[in-house]
Amino acid sequence: ISVEHGVKVSSVNLVDRTLLISSTAKSGNPSEHDPATDEECRYDLLIGANGVRSCVRQAMSSQLPRKSFESEVQTKPGR
Repeated sequence: ISVEHGVKVSSVNLVDRTLLISSTAKSGNPSEHDPATDEECRYDLLIGANGVRSCVRQAMSSQLPRKSFESEVQTKPGR
């Protein structure tokens, strides 16, 4: 199992089982994307636990047939 820290998933291809990831920008700001650091990675098992607006969730909604997966959103009280 490989766990990556300091990278951002830019896109997910569920059919080809690939991810496009990029390292955190040199400025340290994760919202800045440096295309020079993009790397395509293959995966066997993908666990997307990075929030409601994640690339994984977006890929599942746009690339998989409806009703082929379940999704649950839980919020903390006060949000």
